Amino acid sequence: AARKNACADQSGRLWVPATRLDDTGRDVEQEIVVLGDGPLRRYMYPRSDYFGKCSSAPDGTVLLPNRSQILRTDHKGGRPQVVARLPDEEMFPHHAMEDHRGMLWAGGTGWVCHIDLSVVDGRSSWTCEDLPGKHQMK
Repeated sequence: AARKNACADQSGRLWVPATRLDDTGRDVEQEIVVLGDGPLRRYMYPRSDYFGKCSSAPDGTVLLPNRSQILRTDHKGGRPQVVARLPDEEMFPHHAMEDHRGMLWAGGTGWVCHIDLSVVDGRSSWTCEDLPGKHQMK
């Protein structure tokens, strides 16, 4: 059950965050489904993981917010890898995007954060701001 948007990489593959359901409709696990460029590929994640909306990055890869971290797809279609971890493990990003200056932006309900990907040194490198009310980055 694909519940999020699909994002295309520069090779034309679609990366789709999805929830795998059992025969009764219960969530079994989260997954990323990769379509195009050969047979269907699926990368499984724990049921408790949360995927936000993906976005295409300037280098032709795709960014996938996953729980308290941001994943980046592989140019060859392999399993996405962690590119940055958010400053708090309880932060659930709804969206992530990279601008042309190499700044990674992530946002959720009531907050937005950014980090310079050229100097990532862990969770302490993020700059975060609270958003008024229930605003969120979409």
